Amino acid sequence: MNFEGVDAAAAPVPAESYLKQHGIEVQGLPSNGDLYIVDYHSIYPDQLPVRPSSPPNVLYPLFKPSSPAQGGYIVWSYTLKFQQTYSCVRFTRPGLIAGTGITYPQWSAHALDKKGSEVAVAGESLLSSSTDVPAATFELKGKDIASVHFSSDNQNFAAFGSVHVDDLELLASCDK
Repeated sequence: MNFEGVDAAAAPVPAESYLKQHGIEVQGLPSNGDLYIVDYHSIYPDQLPVRPSSPPNVLYPLFKPSSPAQGGYIVWSYTLKFQQTYSCVRFTRPGLIAGTGITYPQWSAHALDKKGSEVAVAGESLLSSSTDVPAATFELKGKDIASVHFSSDNQNFAAFGSVHVDDLELLASCDK
């Protein structure tokens, strides 16, 4: 899933129905937030700090338009629950364009089996860079992955509140 079948050019589009079409249920978002498909041109449009591996859209949690403005310390957490189990979940964190500098939150993705036990984990530490950061692809490998729990923490520092997800793949094997 590269989220390109959705027209998000005018505004972010709630991702729930798109994900349901692919057998994914979103769980655990805060009441004032939602998971959206976002056109990267709308993320700091004067700077374009995110470079998706398959432009223009990425999956990204945002506060709902009716919510008061948010800033400062932001922790995002949500789970993608799958209708069936997989042995491999692969996704890409888009490239980051530094301009005068780029900061990105600490984040982790935890693959869980049907009982909720962790079978794999991937993530990155808080990032601060004066040079561009290339896109990175992550693989969560394990038996019977039933869901992936994403958690992000901007530590009251990073420009973004959560990891951007692109090219989400749910696979029987990581050998592809």
